[in-house]
Amino acid sequence: MMKTGLLGLLFFVMLGMSAAQVPGRGECPDIQVQPNFKKEKYVGTWYEYERFFAAFELGGICGQANYTAKPDGHIRVLNIGFNEWTKKVTSAEGDAYAPDPSVPAKLVVSFPGVPGPFAKGNYWVVSTDYDSYAVVWSCSAIDLKIIDLHGAIAWILTRKRGVLDEDRKTKIYDIFKSYDIDPSYFKKVEQDNCPN
Repeated sequence: MMKTGLLGLLFFVMLGMSAAQVPGRGECPDIQVQPNFKKEKYVGTWYEYERFFAAFELGGICGQANYTAKPDGHIRVLNIGFNEWTKKVTSAEGDAYAPDPSVPAKLVVSFPGVPGPFAKGNYWVVSTDYDSYAVVWSCSAIDLKIIDLHGAIAWILTRKRGVLDEDRKTKIYDIFKSYDIDPSYFKKVEQDNCPN
């Protein structure tokens, strides 16, 4: 009976995680981030080119993020999109900062007023040239004492809406493959005929 209850609990935890993001066994992969990350070059507007599944983006198309440097060293985050199901523009405003100034590409972003697990998360800039593309990774561990699980989300962002060189895309996918992360989790984000 105990074993059945434990399996049932695991099933519901995995179901909940899969509704939120891409689930995985074990700890979060220790992905290397952009060396010598320059926040002042990163700020500005980025468009979602591809992303992993995330429940908070269900029905979301035309995603863009606007980053602005704040006087306190943090970054103002304004995410804007369009929900193709409700036909409404969506937005969320947050705050990002690097808890460890010696690793400025490992940011934490929080969205006050957003309920549940999506209110705060890691925002690691894995790779960027600042002018055309950026790769962002977020992963959270879930310790169930009997098994380690994690949930991951990743984004490929571009400065130009819907534009990414195929060679660059291949190199980005190779980064994820080097960490045994399946790049087929990436799905294209619709960026045509956007109202925002």
